[in-house]
Amino acid sequence: MLSVIYNRLWLSCLAMVSKMPNPNPRQTEEFKKHWFKPVGKAPPEKLERKPVAVAVGKSIYAAIYSLDRPDRITWLRRVITEAARRELLGQATVSNPPATPAAPSNPPLDVANLVQVLTEVLSVPRLPAVARKRLEALLESLSRSNVGKGTNLVQTGRSTGESIGIQR
Repeated sequence: MLSVIYNRLWLSCLAMVSKMPNPNPRQTEEFKKHWFKPVGKAPPEKLERKPVAVAVGKSIYAAIYSLDRPDRITWLRRVITEAARRELLGQATVSNPPATPAAPSNPPLDVANLVQVLTEVLSVPRLPAVARKRLEALLESLSRSNVGKGTNLVQTGRSTGESIGIQR
């Protein structure tokens, strides 16, 4: 008796399959291209199907969602990828390296102008204490040094971390 019920159930399933609108669907690559379009610049490697989602504080959420959707997605993808590479994979990455200008295009900095700018920056009321100490030390060393008129400071390689040299 059980085999009769099983056979009838099997036949009814087969009958349902044969009545499907398209029993042999064909999905071309052109059709599959429209399934998922990445927003913004596509990353170099294939995207994971599962998204990364985390809850953040209200102020962070408001700051992130103040960006346009394409900018927000691109920014979040870049920031998370850079942090994971740097902190989890131990890789040093630079997504947008600062452009190093050629030496002739760097105009020499005048000491008097630099002292004036440092003084203006030090007048900022909410300047962090560490930054204030470093700027005050730089201003003091500039004023103490026997730099005469006509002395220029030359930028040598700010993006590589080299210091500013004094040229007479």
